[in-house]
Amino acid sequence: RTDNNFWTPITSEQREVHDGFAGQVLRLVNKWRKFKRLSPEDLQRLMMLLTSMRIVCNAYGQHDWKSIEAEVLAARRLSPGLKSKIGSPKLDEFRDVLSDLLETPGQKIVIFSQWERMLRLADLYVRDVLEAAGANSLVFCGALSLKKREELVKRFNTDPTARVFFSTDAGGVGLN
Repeated sequence: RTDNNFWTPITSEQREVHDGFAGQVLRLVNKWRKFKRLSPEDLQRLMMLLTSMRIVCNAYGQHDWKSIEAEVLAARRLSPGLKSKIGSPKLDEFRDVLSDLLETPGQKIVIFSQWERMLRLADLYVRDVLEAAGANSLVFCGALSLKKREELVKRFNTDPTARVFFSTDAGGVGLN
């Protein structure tokens, strides 16, 4: 396992949404400072806002998923228009990193994300890079049947062209 940190900026659209959430977080923090407690609803709202801030920093399109979902799931390639809607410097950086990793023949790569949507976006972002390397990817998530999960793990382990394995936390237990 190799961990690397890559610092990437966010777009103005991401920043605007993030800052809107941050303002709501600040109001809740100020409420806590004043009353020394938050209601269960306030705590739930705080956690939702912090999660939303993380999501929008990944990709604007992950935050605004409903507006792009059909287009993302139907796309065979990442068009400039769809890339603009997704709005993710993080995925641009990921694409460059993956391209470098694929230069090592036979190397297998496992990518984890908490969010299936982010994996779907990442998979779309790198399809042309994978194709150029004669490789493909697999997306493993909790929505898959047990049989399909086993098939994907077996294929990743035995198919030399299956070089990238995108997995949600569903793959974190028992994945070799």
